[in-house]
Amino acid sequence: MRANKTRAFELFDQGNRPSDIYDQVPVTKRTLYAYYQEWKKVRAKEREEEEKQRRQEEVNAMLAREEVEKQRKRAAIAKGLQEKLEKERQRRHNLELHFQGLQFKIRDLEWELWKASSKPNNRDEVQRIGTLYSQAYQRFIWVVPQLYPKETNPDRLLLPHVTEDVFSRSVFAAKKAAATKTGTTGRGKRDYVLGAKDLPLYVGEGVGDMDYEGAVKLSANRLARGGVQAGSPR
Repeated sequence: MRANKTRAFELFDQGNRPSDIYDQVPVTKRTLYAYYQEWKKVRAKEREEEEKQRRQEEVNAMLAREEVEKQRKRAAIAKGLQEKLEKERQRRHNLELHFQGLQFKIRDLEWELWKASSKPNNRDEVQRIGTLYSQAYQRFIWVVPQLYPKETNPDRLLLPHVTEDVFSRSVFAAKKAAATKTGTTGRGKRDYVLGAKDLPLYVGEGVGDMDYEGAVKLSANRLARGGVQAGSPR
């Protein structure tokens, strides 16, 4: 009987109907039609399972594509963040190099400014160096907030000021000794102003704001109070 059903199913799969295969399957018509109804149910169930499997495969493929796209986006975001961090690191590195260069440049210009201001009739050179100093300092106070946003006094980050310590005192002493030796103290000549870092600056006889002793006293008072404040004109 099982062989008859199998034979009938094979013939139905070929597109035959029960009336077409009476003489090919040795069973009654009633049994053959029962096979036919059973065949339809079996094949319908198989098609349903195949369709379900096909849809599941489509869903799995879609989920796989979505996962690949998510991974691609995550990789792109990670790459973007890495590039951003690298650019920021490089920017900060460049700023640090610029900052260090400005520290040394400002100190060197202070030294040059003091050397130039210690010579009489040297106003053009003093002005030239003073302009360079002012430009360097302005760049310095622009860089400081980017590296040290909490720093409120950029001057604290400058290198030790030779001109405010050993060199300034030696220049003051040398000038005073020379003036005493020649019998002139420079009183009333109005040949000094307070220049960079509130230090006496020789600008030529008769074109300054005070004499040498007045400039020294005023400079000493200001330096004793803490010197020039952050952001003040240089």
